[in-house]
Amino acid sequence: MKHHIYLALRAAVASRRISKLQQLFTEHGVLAFTEALLNCSPRVAADALSLLSASERISVLRHLSQSAREKLRPMGFQLEQNIAHPCRIPAHQLRRQFA
Repeated sequence: MKHHIYLALRAAVASRRISKLQQLFTEHGVLAFTEALLNCSPRVAADALSLLSASERISVLRHLSQSAREKLRPMGFQLEQNIAHPCRIPAHQLRRQFA
């Protein structure tokens, strides 16, 4: 994971800067964004997801592992199976494929 993405993501969430969060998602892509979220606490991750658009949020949720999605469930985030099927390969493994 690139540490600066993680730090920028945390700063954007803390300051509630939706435009900065969406810029990080657009510039770095769903894989890097998801990987940065994996290093955040579930509460910070939930805050970040709540600030994304619905399509961006679903993209990120699809790339999270089942255990990561389970940690977000108490905060109201879950990927409905009838809406979109989760990616079967976790972000950290996908990232290795594209490196």
